[in-house]
Amino acid sequence: MIKIEDLFAKTNGGLDIILSYYPQAGECLDSRKPFRMRNERTPSAYIKRFGEIWKVTDFGDDAHAMNAIDICMKEEGRNFREAICILADRFGVSETLSANINKAEITTRPATKDEQEGDFCYEKRDKFTDKELEIWGPKVKQEHLDALSYVPLISYTKTSKDRETGLLKTTTIASTETYPIFMRLCNYQDGDQQKHFVKIYQPLNPDKAFRFFYNGAKPKDFINGLTELQANYKQYNEADRIAFEGDPLNEGRPYKVKKLQAACICSGERDAVNCLANGYYPLWLNSETVPFTEQMYKDVMKCVETLYNIPDKDETGIRRGRELAFKYIDIRTASLPDWLSDYRDNRGRPRKDLRDYVELRSSKHDFEDLLKTAMPVRFWENTLSDNGVMRIEINTAYYINFLSMAGFGRLADPLTKEEYLVKVDGSVVKKVTAKDIRQYVIAWLRERREDIKVLNVILNSNRTKASTMDDLPLLNLSFSHCESDRQFFYFKNLCVEVTGEKLLEHKANDMNRYVWENDISQIHYRRTAPSFDFRRESEDMWSILPMNIKSHYFRYLINASRIYWREELEQRASQMSEENARYNEANKFNICGARLSYDEQQEQMQNLAAKLFAIGYLLHRHKDQARAWALWIMEDKISNDGESSGGSGKSFMIKFLESIRNILFLGGKNKKLTENQFLFQNVTESTDVIWVDDADQHFDFTFFYDKITGSLETNKKHVDSNVMDFTKSPKFAFTSN
Repeated sequence: MIKIEDLFAKTNGGLDIILSYYPQAGECLDSRKPFRMRNERTPSAYIKRFGEIWKVTDFGDDAHAMNAIDICMKEEGRNFREAICILADRFGVSETLSANINKAEITTRPATKDEQEGDFCYEKRDKFTDKELEIWGPKVKQEHLDALSYVPLISYTKTSKDRETGLLKTTTIASTETYPIFMRLCNYQDGDQQKHFVKIYQPLNPDKAFRFFYNGAKPKDFINGLTELQANYKQYNEADRIAFEGDPLNEGRPYKVKKLQAACICSGERDAVNCLANGYYPLWLNSETVPFTEQMYKDVMKCVETLYNIPDKDETGIRRGRELAFKYIDIRTASLPDWLSDYRDNRGRPRKDLRDYVELRSSKHDFEDLLKTAMPVRFWENTLSDNGVMRIEINTAYYINFLSMAGFGRLADPLTKEEYLVKVDGSVVKKVTAKDIRQYVIAWLRERREDIKVLNVILNSNRTKASTMDDLPLLNLSFSHCESDRQFFYFKNLCVEVTGEKLLEHKANDMNRYVWENDISQIHYRRTAPSFDFRRESEDMWSILPMNIKSHYFRYLINASRIYWREELEQRASQMSEENARYNEANKFNICGARLSYDEQQEQMQNLAAKLFAIGYLLHRHKDQARAWALWIMEDKISNDGESSGGSGKSFMIKFLESIRNILFLGGKNKKLTENQFLFQNVTESTDVIWVDDADQHFDFTFFYDKITGSLETNKKHVDSNVMDFTKSPKFAFTSN
């Protein structure tokens, strides 16, 4: 946690913060002159330095002297911890981990003759320091860490084989004040045997991947906290049974085993300890990739009435939380608030987990509120009617939660603001109807083989019809697929990130971006060898070096750039047909044939370079006001006035790109094209290119000037006109004879 003293030291005793809220106070620093904090006739606020700290006293309010943190709390409605975090972020007061500061003391020596490969030992302390407790969380005490078998380590030592020499070495990793090391003794039952392994936890390791180290054999299906939960369950029932049997009123009555009220699945060590500090039994797996098995679920539910899951507020956590919720439909999933990501942790990343939440909202009341809003995927309940009949009813709040967890929601069109229903599956978004949603629910119930009575409730209830869909959450999704230096392409099997230097392949669901289902190319992406390389000969001269001509499209581009083909293949042909045949076969797709002069070769290469540049421009969705260009493709042929020619593949150059770009086609032969007030009614933010094909000699190109260089008005019939910002509007391409 950031210290108040550090915040004040970095901000001139808080003065910089105060002036960011009340710049008018700057004129009153060296005088007893008051200033106005609000719209008032007579100024009533004073700023004064108390020791090293600046404060403001508002005699028009409660006359209480407020420091910079108090002012942030007042002006922005933040609590104390939130105010410190948000001010530290704004004014650069960082607790970011550093490899130069947060590091252990490491010593290595040759192993002794008694030390064997794999040997492990440790030296511990009995008590955690106040600073170490603060690292765990704001309410964590020694008793909570004791309950989960955590101890602070002075050091741990391991013997291993040196990779370079092959000799055994013994390494000791010692904790420091800026690099604490903790250990948990993990006990488990293996048949009749009680076993254990140890888990080393180094929370301030700057490299997040190396925070944990294990020694001993981990069982495949191990739940941290389960042993402790089972022990508490047994202890609770033992005490309750003794009390029950000691009551004379219960004589002759059998004792019924009772479950504990609740437990929480947490996402990691510190989340778990903070959960316990708030009065709930924690459970956690060794990593997010470990599955929560049927047996694990049964073992837990033997002990508790209710099981909560508190996943991280990031893509992985939300996805895993949904998977768990749909696998075990009675688990109640608690959703951490969206505002949590507004704050940064000590790694400079958005905050996302339970430990972050309790640091900012540390009262037990806040923790209870978090669990109070947790809901299961099961959206039906058995209720007892007034006449004592048990019946199944839909819980509307649970039903909306079920649909939301399944990926359904509302989305507003960025242009028209019109709302429509969508389903989000990973990173893929598609429009749906209320009927589609209802059919999804019915199919889901049938797939699970739920009781026919539940299905009947769905079929007969008005709560599952269109009006309920208005209560689905309004989603805020980013459909941006480009940045100034990169472009993302979505294929049916992968998402491909392209920059000027490299090409990266991603699983689409691993990207924090969304894509419309219709915008995904149906091509099965497979990486091939590069088709060409290039080098810059001068400011306006490029050499294209073909490397792989297996691509038919690249072959087409080469041959469409051979403007001296007649000179090469006809006028300079050999008198010997066999020699011509050999030459033609060897130079089918050669931009620099031997029969061409150097200047002719260079001109053909510039022609090919221009095509490649133009295609790259159209494929990159990013738009730059300084490069507000349109692409014009025409014949490399001088014709008499009024004449036109075709068949050279101009249209194919653009049409081929339809497999990976959304292209809106407009017929250039239509003489009244530019008179159509609804010409761009089919343009959306998914439209990448507007292609005007086959424009004739009288085509009104000036009509498109402001559309190319500025915003684009998209009039639709019976709908108010909308203006698409330049950065969101498509690029233009024209073909003409």
